[in-house]
Amino acid sequence: GGSTRAAAFARALYGAAVPSASRSAVTGHGQTFAERTVVPTLATAGLGLLVGDLTTAAAVLRPDYATGPGLGVALELLEDTAECARRGILVRDPSALRRLAEADVVLFDDHPALLHAPLEVATVCSDSPAAADVTLRCAAAALRHLADERSAALAAACEGRGLAPLDVRPVYRDPVLVVELEGRPITVADAGSSLEGTPALTVKAGKREIGWIGFRPEPRPYANTAVQELQDEHALTVGLLSGRTEAEAFALAGLLGIEHVRAGLPPGAKAELLRSFSARGLKVALVSDGRLEPEVAREAYVALSTTADIEPAGDPSSIVILGGDVSRLGWLRAFARSHVARVQSVHGSTIIPNLVCVAGAFFFGFTSMSSVLITNLGTLGVYTRLTQRVRPRPTHERTPRRGSATGSFRYNGRSSWQEGNTPCPAGPTHEVAIPSARG
Repeated sequence: GGSTRAAAFARALYGAAVPSASRSAVTGHGQTFAERTVVPTLATAGLGLLVGDLTTAAAVLRPDYATGPGLGVALELLEDTAECARRGILVRDPSALRRLAEADVVLFDDHPALLHAPLEVATVCSDSPAAADVTLRCAAAALRHLADERSAALAAACEGRGLAPLDVRPVYRDPVLVVELEGRPITVADAGSSLEGTPALTVKAGKREIGWIGFRPEPRPYANTAVQELQDEHALTVGLLSGRTEAEAFALAGLLGIEHVRAGLPPGAKAELLRSFSARGLKVALVSDGRLEPEVAREAYVALSTTADIEPAGDPSSIVILGGDVSRLGWLRAFARSHVARVQSVHGSTIIPNLVCVAGAFFFGFTSMSSVLITNLGTLGVYTRLTQRVRPRPTHERTPRRGSATGSFRYNGRSSWQEGNTPCPAGPTHEVAIPSARG
């Protein structure tokens, strides 16, 4: 019902991408662009009246500078908001992508999500290497469409070991996921915790245990990947704001790869610092848990939140990165810049036919009806091009993940299996090195 997270997600998407009853797509997205053309259009119409007649002036005034951008930008925003949602990023504000593209400084506020690290496959327990391959492939197929950190870890382990993914559709039968392998149902279920404290998986064929998979956190947190991409690929200044002591803050910054640090800052000092940046003309993108210090998030040019709460009450952030996976920041920044480029392309597609109308009024005797026809053809072209782009997409597209260049998991051979949450029993151990797909 209305209190589910899915409903809250839908409300947020609707608010960002769907025009309200009081603001249509045209007035919402085309008005600002059209307002810029008022003075030059009136001046050109006055010139037309001087060198021509009322017909020339009317033809100059008749082009429509609002409908094309309004329709085109609305469709671009709808598709781009949906693409972000498919990758686990909730865009709440229609201007958020533009503001992120314009940001020249990224500041990470010190909060627990910065130390959150992705998972990797640590151990596969089974009777044989062949059974270990079956265990990995079935588990990867079962979790492929889930928002579960183990899904990406399993996909990376399979790719690193050269195992082709299973082209099967998993079925949920509480409390297990079922996939079919050569006509046999294989069940995948949670199996308590592994030695590292991360959730493990068990894979069964009927009642017989095929294997058990343990996971562990990778050495580098998600934020480390994001910092490297933002600094190296996007040439942005990256900093850390922290209320910790200077020694603790610099230790955290070293782990994340951040060079610029401001330590010992209470919330009021952080907000004042952001105001000073704004006064100097710097556009700051703040990455934080927006619920903890909302007064700080309000001072940022654009605020990105890693909170698990997708309701906007108490969190003013314009963008929510679901699951706290800030490694997506590099992709999001590049996507925001491409969004701005597409919007500019829509504006260009609107200006060109209207300029043809103006030139035609001066040199070819175009009437206002001619301007209406050409302008509408230009708007139709914008609509046709964008509706071809807005096509149904797969339910889930995995975001490419980056991390360590190599990894490994341990295969433990054994002839019996002890039920319960106990890690796989000791036995002949074979270390199997696998290149990580996240490198």
